[in-house]
Amino acid sequence: MSRIFYVLIVSFLMLCSCQKVNKTSYPKELITEWICMEEADSVCTFTNNTDKLTPKRGGRTHYDIKENGDVFEIITGSNDMPIKEKGVWSFNSKEQLLTFVIKDVETTYKVQSLTNDKLDLKLVK
Repeated sequence: MSRIFYVLIVSFLMLCSCQKVNKTSYPKELITEWICMEEADSVCTFTNNTDKLTPKRGGRTHYDIKENGDVFEIITGSNDMPIKEKGVWSFNSKEQLLTFVIKDVETTYKVQSLTNDKLDLKLVK
């Protein structure tokens, strides 16, 4: 009986440790909601402080990055209502590349800078 219990515990721990994202390879500051403040020349400055933002016709690029590897892209629909699309994200720490895959579309950004409340991303592809 104790051998079966041991196998179940080990199996459960192995299952819990499986994640879509390598938890040791990304900055913890990424895990939050990011809303684009300004865009220029394929560079977007994001913030997680919505007090700094004024309304913008057509909406803003908005990502909600989750620790489990999920990402939600919130876009503004034709009736100005938000549409939330689920995808996955990954981070290449060596090259500082942040990649989102949403609805089979892959978008990769180079992280220019990252603090607790500001993220600068340059579109790669």
